Amino acid sequence: MTKSVAGSRRSMGLKLLLVCGLAALMSIVALFVFLLLNDRTNRARDVVAEVGGLVGGPQTFLGPVIAIPYVVPSTDPKEVAGQGVYVIFPTTGAATISAKSEVRRRSLFKVPVYVAKLSFSSQFDLTGAAAGAPARAILDWSRAEILLGASDARGDSQMYW
Repeated sequence: MTKSVAGSRRSMGLKLLLVCGLAALMSIVALFVFLLLNDRTNRARDVVAEVGGLVGGPQTFLGPVIAIPYVVPSTDPKEVAGQGVYVIFPTTGAATISAKSEVRRRSLFKVPVYVAKLSFSSQFDLTGAAAGAPARAILDWSRAEILLGASDARGDSQMYW
């Protein structure tokens, strides 16, 4: 009986060593899978940033406004006249947008890109426009401009009048 008990002890130790070796081997393989997954996740984030940098990011638009330069004459001849820009906002306005999505591919990755067409229509009431200007301001209507704005100029923006 002593021989079979010693044989079973060796067999238990051998089994334990074999299980530990297999566990270590599987943890090495799991580490490689984790590193590959981490690399792909970082690369996907980089691809989204790259495509976003080329196409443009989120945008905020400013509807049409009228900007009129003005001069406030000085009461003292030794002082410089004040200058500024008087902005008139529309009394009514509407914006229409149509959007569609596209998928841009970069190697293994797909990035959704949104393309939008935006149009503004506004009406201005200029009858009392000068009443809101600063006191004694002389509006220079010859240099008045209609302004539109976008927060991110990287997008493929085309203006149609």
